[in-house]
Amino acid sequence: MPSFKQTVAGIAVSTVIVIGGAYMAYEMPSISEYVVSYDSSSSNAATVSEIVRETPEFGDVATNPVSGSDLSFTIHGIERSYGKVIVMVYGDEDSYRNYDPNGLLAYEELSINSGTVTVSFENIGEGPFAITFFQDEDGNGDLTLQGEYPIEGYGGSGMKTPYSEPSFEKASVGLGSHNFKMHYLK
Repeated sequence: MPSFKQTVAGIAVSTVIVIGGAYMAYEMPSISEYVVSYDSSSSNAATVSEIVRETPEFGDVATNPVSGSDLSFTIHGIERSYGKVIVMVYGDEDSYRNYDPNGLLAYEELSINSGTVTVSFENIGEGPFAITFFQDEDGNGDLTLQGEYPIEGYGGSGMKTPYSEPSFEKASVGLGSHNFKMHYLK
């Protein structure tokens, strides 16, 4: 049987979780903020990226289409100003799932100057693409782990939380401009 202190601590933690969850639900934008009306008979009909749009901190849906065969994206939330951000773009499920360097469509190492970095790939093909990235803080070229957990920032397309492991289908994005978030487990 739990002691009185353990019972009080359990109640306090449960209360914080409930209140925190309610606050998060209150703060999250509703989809109605991002949906515009669509009239297919109009000559000014909206494009798909105008109809459904996710916020940059949660989103990976194109918000600003770019020309022809270009893929560009901005990575937000970079907390540390040292090292490089390594970006990898995959074009198929097998390469993406196995992090196969031979299956990369594009690879880029970016210097960090602020809390965001932006990268563009011209004439990369039609897609779909799955994107992974991490902050190589120690310069070893790999995502450094402590046990099973990353100690460097990381992220990717379709990754809504630090613990997401989206399939290629859920991680897939098309041509255009996208926003992603760097995650840290601290």
